Amino acid sequence: MVICLEKNSVKKYFNSNASGYDRKKTSGLTGFLVEKERGMIFEFLDVHPGERVLDAGCGTGFYSKLIQDLGAYPYGVDISEEMIDRLQAKCIDGEVGDVASISLNRKFDKILSAGSIEFTGDSIKFLMNLRRHLKDGGFLVMLYPHRSIIGFLYLLFHRTHGIRVKLYSLREITRLLEDSGFELLDLKKCNPIASVLKAQTI
Repeated sequence: MVICLEKNSVKKYFNSNASGYDRKKTSGLTGFLVEKERGMIFEFLDVHPGERVLDAGCGTGFYSKLIQDLGAYPYGVDISEEMIDRLQAKCIDGEVGDVASISLNRKFDKILSAGSIEFTGDSIKFLMNLRRHLKDGGFLVMLYPHRSIIGFLYLLFHRTHGIRVKLYSLREITRLLEDSGFELLDLKKCNPIASVLKAQTI
């Protein structure tokens, strides 16, 4: 019951913020942080034309659009109906669903998860479901909030909206990846809140 209530809070929060989501990604403090993370995400993701990339927790499709512009085929999944409406308005395929449990009946060359693992109730379940949707030898690129003073402020911000996000230490994220069938290849801190990692299926 707690997880259900948590999921509803996440959905409600992102539905209510969908209309201004793209603007926030490119302006103010959030825009500054996103600019820092974007370069690292695409360095790790190394998108090639024709690749099929799952954008897990895609929001309005900020990263999906950039992936599409590079000649690849993004597919977005998000728990928020309003976010998916805006994704599809950009002529990008996607659907509403919980990344931790959805079954898309297809596999992808690469998966991007930019700021979604912290909202899930079960990190292992989330990562294992991503693993099921990734081709053998495929890559996962994930942005996640690390444990820090600034990260704690991020946690408190979401707590005021009834959402309990998680922060991850390097040891914890490494263990979660290994337990889910991934090998950590690289990891870099990209801003005061988050780090970006690249992992491969094993």
